[in-house]
Amino acid sequence: MAALRTARIIKPGDSSIAKTIELLLCFNRRNSIYVTEINYTASTIRLLDPGLDKDNLSSMPQRSLPAVGAYDPSISYDSTDFIYPTTRIINYEMDDFILSVVYLNCLTDMRNFPRYLQNPSPYAKASFSISSYVIVEPLAEEIKNSCSTFLTTWMMTNLDERSEYRRDPNAIFGSYLDVYKRMMNGFDVYVIRKTLIDYFGFSENSVDNRGILIFPVGMFMLPRFILVGPIVIAILIHTIRKRNRAMNASIEDFLDIYADQMPIRYSYNDVKKMTNNFKEELGKGGFGSVYKGSLRNNGRDVAIKILNSTKGEGQDFINEVATMGKIHHVNVVQLIGFVAERSKQALVYELMPKGSLEKYLFPRDEEGKHTNLLCWEKTYGIALGIARGIEYLHRGCAIRILHFDIKPHNILLDENYNPKVSDFGLARSYSMDASMISVTHGGVKGTPGYMAPEMFYRNIGGVSYKSDVYSFGMLLMEMAGRRKNLNPLADNASQIYFPSWIYRQLNQGNDIAMEDATQEENEIAKKIIIVALWCIQLKPVDRPSMTKVVEMLEGDLGLLQIPDKPFSIADCDGDEDVMLDSLV
Repeated sequence: MAALRTARIIKPGDSSIAKTIELLLCFNRRNSIYVTEINYTASTIRLLDPGLDKDNLSSMPQRSLPAVGAYDPSISYDSTDFIYPTTRIINYEMDDFILSVVYLNCLTDMRNFPRYLQNPSPYAKASFSISSYVIVEPLAEEIKNSCSTFLTTWMMTNLDERSEYRRDPNAIFGSYLDVYKRMMNGFDVYVIRKTLIDYFGFSENSVDNRGILIFPVGMFMLPRFILVGPIVIAILIHTIRKRNRAMNASIEDFLDIYADQMPIRYSYNDVKKMTNNFKEELGKGGFGSVYKGSLRNNGRDVAIKILNSTKGEGQDFINEVATMGKIHHVNVVQLIGFVAERSKQALVYELMPKGSLEKYLFPRDEEGKHTNLLCWEKTYGIALGIARGIEYLHRGCAIRILHFDIKPHNILLDENYNPKVSDFGLARSYSMDASMISVTHGGVKGTPGYMAPEMFYRNIGGVSYKSDVYSFGMLLMEMAGRRKNLNPLADNASQIYFPSWIYRQLNQGNDIAMEDATQEENEIAKKIIIVALWCIQLKPVDRPSMTKVVEMLEGDLGLLQIPDKPFSIADCDGDEDVMLDSLV
């Protein structure tokens, strides 16, 4: 079978700089989906997750797909540009023929809830105290508070079955085996003709009127003919070269348009000299490597991020340059310059000697025990500085900038531990007059554990600057707790999810006493926690703006009220609470 992965394409000249288009690209096995059938008449291909094995009920999907409800019906899609799930072509209603299958881990026994079907896979559970279940097409309120979702996939249905399922879910899917058999059938997507011509570079004669490549069906199945391999390789080479040319053109078009507003443009040789041929590496990640360098004109120390590859045809690179190039604030990292030469991209920042906040929040000593590197006064100063930086992004510029990836790793500290917000690869900007921003399923990105629930469930509210407020609240919780918010290995089951445990303590009037802390330090911790609880409310409308957050952090503790109930807290049987959804 041919392995497929999703890719993104940027269309130069679009008013929003780029439009994300879901494509299917023959590529590697790691993120593969199998093509099991091609229907030339209907212009569909049927896909199957390679993790599913018909002879092994314990096998599970390898990749998570967007929740069905993540599609935004208010957005107008051009039917000549996209590869759709089949149901969007038929009725423009995603849930007419495809159902979401959501995998969950639960701390409590859910077998009394008919819609929860027990998952027998031993690979799903994080520990022996956790049980795994699946639920078909759940509503947000049906995800119990003792459960967290960790994977979503799709399965096919038909209109009659769907109607019956709405009346009685268990009449159609009475057990996990019923769901598993249906998932083994795969699901269909449409391939649109214009996408194949424009993106892959095929001539109009090589693509039929319904958008399917004119090749033998066997070419996309198991390799029965030895000649298929060279053909596929040739297509891959052509596709990758075409994509790189489009990516470079997109970046150059953007830089031409905004040349007068950009930071300094360096050559690749310039950064080689700045870094003494990349001598001192500061860090490494999926994006590439960061090196220490010095500006040749004044000797100022800088950090230079060399990108391994630019995803989304340069969208992350464009976001970073476009956003940071026009921001100047004491709590936002300054972008000094950049490199854009063919396939080479780099970003030149001010150097932050203390590195990321992450290493100060969760440090361990030689024996593996947690050790505090930040005093409470410094923790408070960092929290307030981050809040001011985000507030500037939301209100201090001519346009409103949403970061979409607020987390400890993306907060950098200078030599005096002053925090600065960094990494704007996922950032989006929009008018100050707009109350919400449109985000399709392909645009749902961020870091699990910090992403706002409206990014997944549209019935909660629209995506807006309040999504950053939520992420900041989760960050505050970790700063106050000096631990990850979710810790399945906690000694006490009630402390597995820190926000639920700390809310219960406050709501019951219990004193919060941090280890080895003075009364003043305990008050600082309590203030940070209460502000965090306001920020992580379920509905965006119930969260404060960042301006209000700054006021709360700067104000007196006695003026702060505890919110009624954060989104992830509910009265459960026992003391076992966990997050509402897949944000962990």
